[in-house]
Amino acid sequence: MFIRDLAISLGVELSEVIDWAVSCEVLHNATLVHDDLQDGDAVRRGVPTLWKLYGEEQAINIGDFLLIIAPQAIMIGCSQAKEELLYLFTCMSARVVAGQVNEFGLNKEFPLENLMQDYLHCISGKTSTLFSGLALGVSIIAKETEENSQAIESIFFQLGHIFQIQDDILDLYGDKMRGELGCDIKEGKISYLIVTHLQNNPGDLNTIKTILQKDRIHTTDSDVQLIENLFKQKQTAKVAIESLAHRVELLLGNQYLIQNPALKRLIESLVTKVLKPIQNINIV
Repeated sequence: MFIRDLAISLGVELSEVIDWAVSCEVLHNATLVHDDLQDGDAVRRGVPTLWKLYGEEQAINIGDFLLIIAPQAIMIGCSQAKEELLYLFTCMSARVVAGQVNEFGLNKEFPLENLMQDYLHCISGKTSTLFSGLALGVSIIAKETEENSQAIESIFFQLGHIFQIQDDILDLYGDKMRGELGCDIKEGKISYLIVTHLQNNPGDLNTIKTILQKDRIHTTDSDVQLIENLFKQKQTAKVAIESLAHRVELLLGNQYLIQNPALKRLIESLVTKVLKPIQNINIV
């Protein structure tokens, strides 16, 4: 998504980072194949998911195959940092899996006391790791100092949070090309909207929990509408969007970005792209 522009901002040729980018993208697609199966999603980006087309068994096989071949691009590539990149790739893979494990635990346990913290912990593994790991790999290839690499990793980690939060909002109020609205609710997923609502309206816990803990096949459009009505009454989407805007403000005020204008312009462009799908959503 941002590999070319990040490479340019760090003074690296695209040819030097393409192998790393390929490995990260294959890893990402492997996780999507498994994620769709585990969540029961029949549509992704407007087309049937692999498990829906070829069955659960073959979807597992396809995901496993992609995981196995993902690091091959690093190994056959021309980067002089292969060993460091392979180690980073392994760490990224482990964190993504841990994020998925934590999400299932969160959805079952509903720990209201630390709900926001636990939610952010989940998306840090599932989403932000892919953003920050890809960026860190580029900074390693660019031979940035450890201090600079950590700053770049942190910036893209925050961008990953911003992406996932807008994606959670989009699921109920926009079009993710999944064939229906409110898939997260039907999956029983504790999204940013759910977390924001329960933080401010803990009295709605039992109502929301009862719906989210239904089997997906038994969760109706009326259930989704009931939760959406609660959000509307308490202005949950508005609060979530305001919170998201604050995160963007903090990110763009990052001192490292201020000191590196080319990277700041890139992040500003990426933030604009990330937020575009929810710019005109109807939350009244």
